[in-house]
Amino acid sequence: MFNDFYAYRTEVRKKLGRSQLYPEKSNIYKVELISVFQENKVLTEEYLKNLTFNEKQALEILFGDISRIKYL
Repeated sequence: MFNDFYAYRTEVRKKLGRSQLYPEKSNIYKVELISVFQENKVLTEEYLKNLTFNEKQALEILFGDISRIKYL
């Protein structure tokens, strides 16, 4: 679905932002993020190498240890 890194990153950031705005729905956004991560492993690895502090913090809130995301 995502051939462009910037489109991929934008989609992930939207879902991360929504999970922070609506914590009661965080499980829904977590499932959606997992599906985005599984769609393109190459872009996921690139994204995880270039995380901002806020993205890293949001992912840690949702997933705990973010190093496990690579193995989803």
